[in-house]
Amino acid sequence: MRIHRRKPKKMEKLNVIPILDAVFIFIFFLLMSAQFLKVYEIGSDAPAVTTIDEKKDKRPPLNLILDISNSKIIVKTGLDENIYKSIPKNNKDYDLATLKKALTELKKSNIDESSIIFRPNSKVPYKKLVKIMDAVRDLEKGKIAGKNKKGRVVETTTLFNQIIFETII
Repeated sequence: MRIHRRKPKKMEKLNVIPILDAVFIFIFFLLMSAQFLKVYEIGSDAPAVTTIDEKKDKRPPLNLILDISNSKIIVKTGLDENIYKSIPKNNKDYDLATLKKALTELKKSNIDESSIIFRPNSKVPYKKLVKIMDAVRDLEKGKIAGKNKKGRVVETTTLFNQIIFETII
């Protein structure tokens, strides 16, 4: 009895072109249906804990705090939070011009300071906070000159551009 051996069949290659076409079209439709949004971010630093060498600076820190409520902004300074100025609202908006004047006076006497602590009430709208943040960062025009800790006269165009949120509830 003779055994007939069959010739091995050649393996045919899979045609993956239709699958690739379908995947490409699927990706195209996913990209076309996606919503691209512009996300705006306002930088804010977390409170930093540092040790202060008492020999370096005998002057107490400014520790500038803005207590923001629905009716007014209270500017406080120092470690014992002395009230520097209370700024009531004008009609529906905060009086940002008076706030800028008060912060400009503080910046002149504390030219090296750049941080400010926001302590907003939970009922203050976010848009109002953003307006206050814009007001405390930069001067509208001109420069401020003052003596730094080393006794040199320094000029700056910024007020308090390092904003720290203490509590938001």
